Amino acid sequence: MFHLVLIFLTCCCTAGRAASDDDFRNITNGVTISDKGTYFDQPYCSVVNGTFTCVITTSFSGEGGNGEHVVNSISYDLGATWTPLANIEPSVNGKPSSYAVNVYAPALGRIYAIYGDNWEGIPGPEKGSRNDELGVSFWMRYSIDLGLTWSKDIYEVPFPTTAIDRANHWKGRVKMFWNVDQPIVVNGAVYFAFTKIGTYVQSPPEEVYFMTSPNLLTEPDPSKVSWTMLPEADHGLMTTPYETTVFEEPHVVHGALAHTHAPPAGPPAHLPPVPCAQRIEPAGTRVAHGALAFPPFGL
Repeated sequence: MFHLVLIFLTCCCTAGRAASDDDFRNITNGVTISDKGTYFDQPYCSVVNGTFTCVITTSFSGEGGNGEHVVNSISYDLGATWTPLANIEPSVNGKPSSYAVNVYAPALGRIYAIYGDNWEGIPGPEKGSRNDELGVSFWMRYSIDLGLTWSKDIYEVPFPTTAIDRANHWKGRVKMFWNVDQPIVVNGAVYFAFTKIGTYVQSPPEEVYFMTSPNLLTEPDPSKVSWTMLPEADHGLMTTPYETTVFEEPHVVHGALAHTHAPPAGPPAHLPPVPCAQRIEPAGTRVAHGALAFPPFGL
């Protein structure tokens, strides 16, 4: 039996209220994980028996700059203090790793870190341009000690070349993509969403796809972990107007598929009012303002 999968945007809001001096939601009451570097992004954490293991993208030369790489930090006291940043991938000029997310596999006692890794040093189209969103696939390492050390071997998380890749600057030989989504587990399978980019560096057209693995949490041999990119089609989730609309930073939320949508210029913003859900559409359908529908695939 198929389950309808609805892509939704939050259709309600809560009234704001003043934060107290000890309100943990007030950013001024936060604790600094690290003040090293000039760029520090996406501190996604796995929480296991009270230990916080966070994977982070950092550099000393800004977003996309030389030396950008993936690190982690650990807290043993519920976030009060943090260990110094430790490399998951080393900092190597011209060969960045970036945008790591993580997921815990309880049956294996492993934390997986999944990220982009331009290990071949594929350059941007212009001299000195950023190349951290270039590559051919995602990659992953795992830790069996809650982030103290990471596997010597690195494992590919492959995904197919599609129409948007073939139309890019490299004609599909290189892909442009990035992920800001923390994976979730639904019925034992892992899911995360990501963006494929059509125009360097982060410009339309863009399409959203979803990666899923049925056995990441249970397969002892990481080389035997299987991955599928959804939809299994030449186009992913699209928006209109396709050629000019920024369409990125998707997220999978509570067993449904959701995404944020940024305007053509400026930072992400609130969307115009839209229905909470629409009918299921075939893969590749272009739906205005954030494509609220997606074909069922068994969530």
